[in-house]
Amino acid sequence: GGIPPPPPGMGGIPPPPGMGGIPAFPGGMGPPGFGESKVLKPTKPKIVLPEGVKFNTVHWKRVLVDKNSSSTTQEEKKKVVWNEVPEVDIDLNDLVSTFKKQIVAPIKKDDSTTKTTATPGFKTAPKKKTVIDANRTRQVEIALSRFPQVDILIKGIKALDEKVIRRDLLDSLILILPTTEEINQIEESNDADSNWAPTELFFLKTKEIKHIKSRLSCWSAKFEFDNAYNQIETPLKNVQAACEQLKKCQTIKRLFAIILTIGNYLNAGNKRTGQADGFDLPFLLKVMDQRGNDTNLLQFALDTYQKKFSDMPITELLPQVSSVPSCQTVSIDDLKVQVDKLKGSLTESQTQTRLISREEAVKSDPSDPFYSIMPEFFEGAQEKLSTLLALQAKTTEIFKETVTFFGGQPTVSTEFFAIWATFFAHIKEYVSRMQEKKKPANDANQKAQFGARVGGGDDPMAALVSQLKQGQGLLRPGSTPSQKNPQSQSQSPSIGPAPTPSNDISSNQIALGLAGLRKTGI
Repeated sequence: GGIPPPPPGMGGIPPPPGMGGIPAFPGGMGPPGFGESKVLKPTKPKIVLPEGVKFNTVHWKRVLVDKNSSSTTQEEKKKVVWNEVPEVDIDLNDLVSTFKKQIVAPIKKDDSTTKTTATPGFKTAPKKKTVIDANRTRQVEIALSRFPQVDILIKGIKALDEKVIRRDLLDSLILILPTTEEINQIEESNDADSNWAPTELFFLKTKEIKHIKSRLSCWSAKFEFDNAYNQIETPLKNVQAACEQLKKCQTIKRLFAIILTIGNYLNAGNKRTGQADGFDLPFLLKVMDQRGNDTNLLQFALDTYQKKFSDMPITELLPQVSSVPSCQTVSIDDLKVQVDKLKGSLTESQTQTRLISREEAVKSDPSDPFYSIMPEFFEGAQEKLSTLLALQAKTTEIFKETVTFFGGQPTVSTEFFAIWATFFAHIKEYVSRMQEKKKPANDANQKAQFGARVGGGDDPMAALVSQLKQGQGLLRPGSTPSQKNPQSQSQSPSIGPAPTPSNDISSNQIALGLAGLRKTGI
């Protein structure tokens, strides 16, 4: 069954001073317009609770409304929400089970310590025991929040399970492994009834795995090897490709020949710089600075190239040297350091694995994945490392040959390729300007052809306007190019061959023409 809603007038503890809300009306009076000249009394029936049932008080400010006053108009009543709230029934059993106040009584133990016991059906969660420093605990718990439960995590470590421990989280797991001092600190305060907090529980669980840090370090090396290998192999191959492209590019050789010839002319009579057989590579950074009348040396050389070598346009140069720009950030010396570092990391992991295997030879579990996964990894990694070492040596050799091929300077790979990248960027700008200049000419040719096709004139819009006014040459939807407007046929019969399709205007052209007419106001 249900009970009527509790009256607003139920007693309770008054709210603390300073609490927000609508101030109470003095003397229990209602709001203005609802009996402000008299003291209001609750009108809702009292509620009697079952024996033994008590609730925690709700701390609100009571509002009383004079609903029976004859002087209160309907409009005034609408200004107060409480005149419009409906009456509802509440399930008492549900209410009691949800909000019943729980009585907690202290119980003395024989050891004079006190323990609280809740009424049946309510249990107080036991406090977790902690002994680790608060800052360290915070660090560990933040990291653990990214992993599954401790038991599942420990099983994942044993199985080297990448589904449980992602490779991007492995290093953070290594950082929160307990030290020997932390394990000793927990064990010294351990007892059978200890209810450990997550950090202490994780630390104790790690003891189940011998050499856990070495195992995880080896596993991390396995994860990182392929990534490090690719970060070294890719740029080495790009450098090799760039060197080959530069040495084989005929366009570069022809352009250099033009620049050399121009330079020798400009240096004619100069005993120190004239009659050169070549120039240093860094000069490519200065070709833009050699100014002429509305041009510079590079632009003049490129213009000359376009006139002399039409069989191999300058526009074909950039695709021929596509690997060069990306190499300006590649340091061959740094790559050698990275190769040596990768080699050292692999050697260290192999040493740790052999140490773990030797120390656990008697007690080790034959089914432990560590003893099958790691040796298999080392076998493949050693082979890839040998390939990488050969690639690094070969790339260094090819780079030195290329530097020598172009004059011997600079010998630092980043500087060498940066010169080329800058030079090619200038050529790219030249090609872009050249292509932009061709666009207006191409557009003009297209317009002239369109005008000639439409009306035999050079002005396509004028020709289109003329035909639209005369009703000639228009294609109707579904008609063929040879069909004409029936009305125009009856008025001006034509004798002779039917006009060719090229004299007609498509529906798209009509739409464009009409748009143009609207803009011009014709």
